Amino acid sequence: MLPALVIGLGGTGSAAAAHLKARLTTEQRWQDLMHDPAAPARTDGRPYDWPILLRALDVDRRNRPRVDGVSLDANVEDLYLNGSIGGMIDKIRQGRETAEAFYPTVVPWFSPEDARRIRDDEALSFLVEGAGQIRSFGRLSFFADVLGSTPVTKRLEDALDQLTRVHADTTPNIYVISSTAGGTGAGILLDVLAALQRIRQAHGGDFSVTLFCVLSGAFRRRLDGPQRQRSEANGYALLRELDRLMNVGREHPAEFRWSPRDVHEMTAAPVQYTYFLDGRRSRSAARHLEGFGPETVTPVAIADAVYAHLLPTVGAAFSSYRVNARQYRQGATDLYSTFGVYLVEYAWEPVIRGLVSKAALTVLRGLPDRPGSLAADVDQFLLGEVDIPDAGGALPPPVLPELDSEPARDGLLSPTVSWLQSRDGRLPFPEPPNLMLPFEDITSFRTDHRGQVVIERTQETVRMFWGERGVPVTLKTREQWHPVAEHHERHTAQDWAVALRGAVARIMSRRDGGPRTGLAFLDLVGQRLELFRARVENAPRQDAALAKAARDNAEELAREDKGWRRGKHQLNYLSAEYALLLAHVQADSHARTLRMLDRLAQEVDAVRAETELWRVTVDDAARALAQSVEDVRRERRDAEKFPLRHVLPQVDDAAAEQWLYDRSVTSLDPVAEALAWRVETGTGRPSLVLADARRAAPVDQVVGALADRARPIFAPLRQLSIFELLERTRRSAEEIGKQLITGAEWLVDYNDEEHRRLRDLSPEDDGDQQQQVYAFAALPAADSPGATLSAELWEYLGQQRVELNNIVPSAESPDRPVTDKIMLFKSRHSLRLGAFDGFTDLRQSYEQRRAAPPSPHVIAEEKNAALLEAKSEDLVGEGVLSRPLPRLTGDHLLLCRDFDLLTAAAVALSNERLAPMFAPGETEQVLGWQTRSHRSRPNQELGDEPRLGRLLKNLTTAGTKLAEVRRGAVLAAAEDAVRDLDWEYGTRRFYGLPPAYRLDDDLWRLLTVAAHVHIDKQK
Repeated sequence: MLPALVIGLGGTGSAAAAHLKARLTTEQRWQDLMHDPAAPARTDGRPYDWPILLRALDVDRRNRPRVDGVSLDANVEDLYLNGSIGGMIDKIRQGRETAEAFYPTVVPWFSPEDARRIRDDEALSFLVEGAGQIRSFGRLSFFADVLGSTPVTKRLEDALDQLTRVHADTTPNIYVISSTAGGTGAGILLDVLAALQRIRQAHGGDFSVTLFCVLSGAFRRRLDGPQRQRSEANGYALLRELDRLMNVGREHPAEFRWSPRDVHEMTAAPVQYTYFLDGRRSRSAARHLEGFGPETVTPVAIADAVYAHLLPTVGAAFSSYRVNARQYRQGATDLYSTFGVYLVEYAWEPVIRGLVSKAALTVLRGLPDRPGSLAADVDQFLLGEVDIPDAGGALPPPVLPELDSEPARDGLLSPTVSWLQSRDGRLPFPEPPNLMLPFEDITSFRTDHRGQVVIERTQETVRMFWGERGVPVTLKTREQWHPVAEHHERHTAQDWAVALRGAVARIMSRRDGGPRTGLAFLDLVGQRLELFRARVENAPRQDAALAKAARDNAEELAREDKGWRRGKHQLNYLSAEYALLLAHVQADSHARTLRMLDRLAQEVDAVRAETELWRVTVDDAARALAQSVEDVRRERRDAEKFPLRHVLPQVDDAAAEQWLYDRSVTSLDPVAEALAWRVETGTGRPSLVLADARRAAPVDQVVGALADRARPIFAPLRQLSIFELLERTRRSAEEIGKQLITGAEWLVDYNDEEHRRLRDLSPEDDGDQQQQVYAFAALPAADSPGATLSAELWEYLGQQRVELNNIVPSAESPDRPVTDKIMLFKSRHSLRLGAFDGFTDLRQSYEQRRAAPPSPHVIAEEKNAALLEAKSEDLVGEGVLSRPLPRLTGDHLLLCRDFDLLTAAAVALSNERLAPMFAPGETEQVLGWQTRSHRSRPNQELGDEPRLGRLLKNLTTAGTKLAEVRRGAVLAAAEDAVRDLDWEYGTRRFYGLPPAYRLDDDLWRLLTVAAHVHIDKQK
């Protein structure tokens, strides 16, 4: 695409910039290639920069535009003008001396009187809600920003530097978008244009500046009462000022002074091409639909128009107008344009979104509501035969072999149950000790040990086997039953928590799985655990009390018997102690088994709760996808109503949509693979998570995972030619061509009769209005689908004298879709400003507000000229003048730049304090002018220019010290006149000046009005 800087001003400009970004972004024609791994590398080795830079300047911080999820980047593209406007207004309110001391460049166009008419609530709301149709606010924000440390003008210059640095072989174009109706855009437009002109001059670049300007009529339906009148007055004032700038020259320059030392003198038009858009439907436009007001349509239309200008093949197409128009630009009173744009568009982006949601929804709806038999899966899991480790390497403990065995049914729970064994082998499960080992020499009738020795050593062995409860294993020197069992029990519970989730994750991730299948699996596991618990509780067990009584009796005999049969009593004691030990081990194993079953069951409940959440999530995701399908359909249905576009395929064209779906989908298995769960152990407690899901809410995880897998299936639809779709609708080329041409007329609105009348009033402008019509489309190759229709359509449009442009992919992005639209851009050029109804209709509101502060004008000379023009109409009613002043232009307008000098000259002249200098002798030849002051500066010569108007102009525009001295002399002469008692009488009798003063009639009337304005101010 052609490199360009697009600048949106105010609300309308920001909205148009956002629409343009959305179009460039969503259509994949514009992307950040620095972060796109699939983007082609630049051959010159330099980093890639976007060929199009967007900048939006606004003071509204709340209502930032967002289009299809795309918004302007804050502080890079979306720039706030947020200077201390309230402080400026407060200082200016304090009076002229204070205002000039702090803001000398603001006072000429925003006076203390203007500041006092601004309410405090208006100033406060301006800071966050925009300028609110007070143009002065917009320009004040620009001045405050430019006077700051990081002026917006510097950021615009940096953007142009970036474009020229990266695209040195191509001259960037600048596009400025604004409205005339508001406060921000209307207030800063002229200053932005002046700043851009100065930047262009500093760079020596031949950048062309194209302005897209929305007239106030576009907001007619949205505003009423005082707001509407103020908006219309702003619009007329801005267009009048813009018209003046379009016709400036070295003889009548325009000055922009942002600070005492920062000034730009404009001697050439700041804009090369100006498009006006009123939002009105053209008289010849057939397509008109309710519900789309101009304020909604125009930003989109401008975004499409700029988009058309940026297309790679646009240069040759638009250059024809620029070459033809060049001959009319010199000396022309107006050079304005209007346009309309219409698209027949294959909406592949929303279509793909809809089909992606449809495919994802199909996968979710394919999950079984009633899963099949899962008994084999449960048996395999409980037998510990799952050989696939889950997260952390955990395998399920073999619960079933122990608790479903014959010994378990008989209550013979071994103290070495396998599911309490160590998985890593580092802490082997201890067997009950052989109590005979310390006493191998004991026989039935003979022993070398005393009974007490056998008892004590046996009890110590048993104590070491049990260990002290609660003591960590690492502190023990020997392996003992209780600490080791406690350790294994804890790790078994941890392994179970992971393995159970792993089993559920595998079950859920199967093609016939899903959360409901996982819940059914957990129900079966829970039932088996309940069965095992009942079996353990009901199994026969040894009576530890009886074993203890037998041991106590044997212990007493062993301790007391000192006879020949002592060895037998010791053996009986050891046997009874061992039986008691086994009874305790069995009781302890029984308690641990029940406790472990409780923990396993609790974990089943916990996993069931997680799985239930995923069931709810999947159901919610299905509803979200169904809603997404409906949202896309509603979006496409709204797009079908939009008056500037015709969207394909239409929502009710089910056959076309099914055709698009069928040609893309052969199998949804890749999409179903997105529903794969896994166990997450990195956060401490294990949990069920969706595999490879992005960080988001659970519903968004499911929707996103499915959409990510489904999108590549439909991605090839981006390359589908719109002509192939049109062929399927069986519409003729002539029908499509007529729709394009008439559709583009929707916004091309101006009064042709008024245009001709105004042109006839300017015989020096011999150029007639020009019409250009361009059609853009990517034509399919011969013998490919849609090629026949495209050839027929191009032939028809060629017969209608439409400039045809075959769009081709750019060299850096050959894979970008350029086949998705047919665009027709129609424009009319060299139009007269007064030919736009949207301009002439504003005059009444303007005339009612032009003299009331705050003025709709923000240029000093225009503001003062408007005040004089309004006063002249009052003077006609009073009989002072026979006709009012016309619109002040040329030298007369420049005289209004220094209003103090103009009114002072009128007062001094009418009271003979300012007089011509005649040649010697009785002649009326004027040699120059001088002041006649008896108090301060008597007989000060002002120069040798015989024409008073030209002399005053020189004093107004010259920045020399001498000009300042002479200006002071005129002001002093006027002050002398005011001190006289009859100054007002002399001033009112302005028409009584001697004919020798030789003032031309137009200057005489201008000074007459200025004199009466001075009288009004003194009162």
